[in-house]
Amino acid sequence: MVFITGHTLFGFLPVQKNDFTNRYYAFKTFPEEIKDYYASNLNPEIRTISFNNYQIPSMLDFHVKPINRPVSVNGPDYHPVVFEYWYPNLQLKEQDLYILQNSSGVWEGMKEFCEEFSMLKKFVNTRETKKISEHFLFICKKFSGKMRTLHTFKF
Repeated sequence: MVFITGHTLFGFLPVQKNDFTNRYYAFKTFPEEIKDYYASNLNPEIRTISFNNYQIPSMLDFHVKPINRPVSVNGPDYHPVVFEYWYPNLQLKEQDLYILQNSSGVWEGMKEFCEEFSMLKKFVNTRETKKISEHFLFICKKFSGKMRTLHTFKF
């Protein structure tokens, strides 16, 4: 346990592409680049979403602390996530949204839900000099999708 925690915090083992201890914590992009880009280039009133990924909104909320909390918008093939329980009545329809994804492939799936859809910036995630992954920030004008509604028990 101490060994894994030490590697998570200090990264002394060789970095692998899918290093399970370092999903987003030690990426340079989240704490620095995205925070700076958000502050200088984005409208703070526009909410950021991620499609089928609950970790990106959580890390964005932790590091950037935006006015409107980021959320995960999920398709029917994705497992339930906490955002769907926290915000069961969140209305995103007709709103402009930023979409932050760890794949540029979201373009095909999301553009049908947007009046206009374009990439704003690509972020390369590194630890020291090693490329770990990439994140893509898009703008979606007039979103026509919605949050998935989950069935819950009432006591």
